Amino acid sequence: MPSRTDRRDAVSLAAAVSNFQIDFIEGVGGGSVPDNALPPEGSKESVNLSKGVRGSWRSHMNALQDIVHENISTAMIFENDVDWDIRDFHVPKTIYPPYVDEINLLPINPNDETVPLPKYLRAHPFGPLDALATSFHHIPVSITAHQGEQTQFGISKWSRIWDVEIGDCCAGQDSNCLSGEMRCFTSQPPTFAYHHPDGGESKIGGLGGGYANGVETKYLRKSVRMNLGMLMRGGGFDEMDDQWPDEGD
Repeated sequence: MPSRTDRRDAVSLAAAVSNFQIDFIEGVGGGSVPDNALPPEGSKESVNLSKGVRGSWRSHMNALQDIVHENISTAMIFENDVDWDIRDFHVPKTIYPPYVDEINLLPINPNDETVPLPKYLRAHPFGPLDALATSFHHIPVSITAHQGEQTQFGISKWSRIWDVEIGDCCAGQDSNCLSGEMRCFTSQPPTFAYHHPDGGESKIGGLGGGYANGVETKYLRKSVRMNLGMLMRGGGFDEMDDQWPDEGD
């Protein structure tokens, strides 16, 4: 949202110290989304969703619309509360040829030095394991997926919070989703994660209450957001706090 200058400032600074550039697409308030703009299938549910959920959906659709209009072949869409390990954009990642032409959505994480040891990983206390794979804070997307998502969720059907819709589509639980042709790949723990500042509960779906305690980013070892002040003062990689160091570090 344009009004969330705090998040824009934080993400801009985090990108700057990570040595990459981002472009912002302004979010929209749900109050500006009329009922007749909602996809017809699922509209009985979507008309009753909160303004935050409706605005989040339309903001994602606007991002996809811009990417399709500009014919951008591949893009990584971030939400404005995202965080990452400082090494994410500097460690070479190999995607083997058999997957390149077949994967539409690629939230990926290698088993490398950015990954905490298994002993540090904890399941979310509020739900079954399958439900944990329904939250997306970054989505690398191919042009085929851009067009498919815009068709599916912008024109055909939308009835729930955006993360859940995408999660069910990728999990194959929505038989109507892109005629079963959506191919997704992800991993746990994630490469990117939500950063929870003070008062970290989501203003979209009310998520995080009771689970997001204090200022934190879960499962990222050398978190940019958690080390932002030090990095802005000129500190280096070796000075960054490693939240989950390997044994002997």
